[in-house]
Amino acid sequence: MFSDNNEGMIEPQRLRIRLLKWQEIPQQADNDYPAEVLNDGDQFLYRARGVTVPITEYEARMVIDNPYMYYFSTALRLHNQIKQRIER
Repeated sequence: MFSDNNEGMIEPQRLRIRLLKWQEIPQQADNDYPAEVLNDGDQFLYRARGVTVPITEYEARMVIDNPYMYYFSTALRLHNQIKQRIER
């Protein structure tokens, strides 16, 4: 669950991004890793695997509430953005 401060801003959150337990894929560094959601004023950032990308407040709240990668999840979409940046 996300944590709001007195001004309604999201506090920095440390997450563990991972696959759902029912998925029959072994845990590896590219599918089970730490991540952070940061809030700098009205800007939100997602940082994982050494890469930082800007995100919306909605995306921040969604990935904090549900840090699991599966079809159509925010975590999977952000995972793919990070992966594309790493592969460049």
